[in-house]
Amino acid sequence: MKQRINFKDLGTEQDYVQTWEYQQALQQELIQLQETGQERKAYLLFLEHPHVYTLGKSGDANHLLVSKEQLEKMGATFVPTNRGGDITYHGPGQLVGYPIMDLHYFKQDIHWYMRQLEEVLIRTLAEYHIEGQRSEESDSIDENGPYGVINFEDIELDEDQMFYEIILDAIQHIGKENLPEKSPRYVGDFELPPLPASIRKIGVFQNQETDLILELVEEHHLDGVQLHGEETAESCSELKDRGLTILKAFSPQLHFDWDQLEDYFLVVDYFLFDTSIKGQSGGTGKKFDWDLLHNYDGNVPFLLSGGIGPKDAAAILSIDHPMLAGVDVNSGFEIKPGLKDLEKLSFFMEEIKT
Repeated sequence: MKQRINFKDLGTEQDYVQTWEYQQALQQELIQLQETGQERKAYLLFLEHPHVYTLGKSGDANHLLVSKEQLEKMGATFVPTNRGGDITYHGPGQLVGYPIMDLHYFKQDIHWYMRQLEEVLIRTLAEYHIEGQRSEESDSIDENGPYGVINFEDIELDEDQMFYEIILDAIQHIGKENLPEKSPRYVGDFELPPLPASIRKIGVFQNQETDLILELVEEHHLDGVQLHGEETAESCSELKDRGLTILKAFSPQLHFDWDQLEDYFLVVDYFLFDTSIKGQSGGTGKKFDWDLLHNYDGNVPFLLSGGIGPKDAAAILSIDHPMLAGVDVNSGFEIKPGLKDLEKLSFFMEEIKT
């Protein structure tokens, strides 16, 4: 016999507490049906919550890195729950699914049920050309139910795919990197998924031949390039003549020659000031001395990069420089190399915008 699942699309801006109470009511309905021997039911709820942080019963409230005042400024709430896990974020643009099911109606095997949930997510990701994989050692069960973990392995593809789904309005670029393999930013070959037209795709390269860069630009329909090597002003000019946005990275140090930037003034759209460590190709996670920025008096806007973390918003906002156009964030917001922590990113961007 085929089992029927009642699907309910509850829409957006669904209050977390009210939704939780609704789930409890549906749970009691299923229990009542089981106790009275009536025909079983199952539900799947789809919805979006306003900004909310939840705390699992085994979590630590100290892991929430924002104050009550900051939550109010963000329009977010904080809700302790009796579910598992620690701090969890939900917000606009993030589709949440809540299955409320009596496993007597399907198969009384909690491990089977957990694997079915994982399989649904893996197949859904595949529809968007994203590869999902199970982490066999990371799933666990408590009295409230199963919690499976799915790893997303393609570095830049997955982090940006997940990122722009949640805070699309704040994202301007998505990187496809062609750096040396030892770089934590190296991703190798992959196929970009379909992206909204508002996302400008920027490829990141280091000391690559111009012909190869242009080949990858055409293959992946890139809008611009970010150059992290010893690329000359002439090579930047050649790329810019192809209609590309050009970002050129430099690493300010104590005796940095700021005059060398003049050769690039007419051939780049942005400079990117990053930290350099001998023998390491990007992704250092270290800051340079931001006071050095006062030595830059050019007319090309720049992005600040290198070691920026979730708590640096105030320091960045205090930088008084007319050419500071934005920031480039990476390792300070990562769960692991290439996989972004969306809660940290969302909070940081709210702080920067205010």
